[in-house]
Amino acid sequence: MKSRELYIAYSVRRDHDLWQDLCAGDRNALDYIYYSQVPALLSYGRYLTPDSTLVDDCIQDLFVDLWVKRDRLGPVRTIRFYLMKSLKHRIVRELQNQKKRRSLTESEGAFEELEDPNPFFSAGQYQPTSAVVECLNKLSPLQKEIVYLKYFNGLSFDEIGDILELDKKQLYNALSKAMHNLRGMLKLVVLMILLVY
Repeated sequence: MKSRELYIAYSVRRDHDLWQDLCAGDRNALDYIYYSQVPALLSYGRYLTPDSTLVDDCIQDLFVDLWVKRDRLGPVRTIRFYLMKSLKHRIVRELQNQKKRRSLTESEGAFEELEDPNPFFSAGQYQPTSAVVECLNKLSPLQKEIVYLKYFNGLSFDEIGDILELDKKQLYNALSKAMHNLRGMLKLVVLMILLVY
């Protein structure tokens, strides 16, 4: 099936149905999941580690395993959540195997400075202004990751907590601090813009 026809045929499917098609051996369902989710996975992986080859390999291995183990896969809440959590675990495991693993919040490139907003946000999503990106860069790595997963990937609090291994209280506190900091910084940006004009 051509990619455009594939997109049209599968874009109306719910995650549950798409996942069942994959588990039943529908190769087109796998292809659709791959093409629709890879941009977000690449973006997320690049901020977990600066090693783009490792990220690419982990994503490829993830999809190979999905296909090979399709008849043993259990149900999922959302496909993106499942893939992001799986990718994070693979990257951490690979970094451990290479004896290069440091804490994800301390590793080089882990949600650090964003020079260009485009790698942080998937194609077709809201593209923040440079002022917003500058404010996001001032958040802690954990706060930045939570904002990214919640507001730019639409994951639920339960899913984010599961990926980051945080309980709800820790997650709510970190997000609350992040939003408080962003509001304060954005108020200053708006005030400075108004003063200039």
